[in-house]
Amino acid sequence: YLPLTIYHLEMQSSNKNTSFPARLKSVLKNLKIETLNEMQLATLAADEQRTDIVLISPTGTGKTLAFLLPILKRH
Repeated sequence: YLPLTIYHLEMQSSNKNTSFPARLKSVLKNLKIETLNEMQLATLAADEQRTDIVLISPTGTGKTLAFLLPILKRH
């Protein structure tokens, strides 16, 4: 298994490839989610670029949250 890089929410707002709205950051903090991995950030970047993305990863690595992030970002 490849290791996933973990990003703290505080650092992600400066990520040039992904816009991270304060509202989404607030929702995640309310859910006690303080970090995202590279796979989860990739879904936000793909959503911004309106491209498809395929995630293949072992159970327990955050695919469900990765799927939900673009939906949460829009609502």
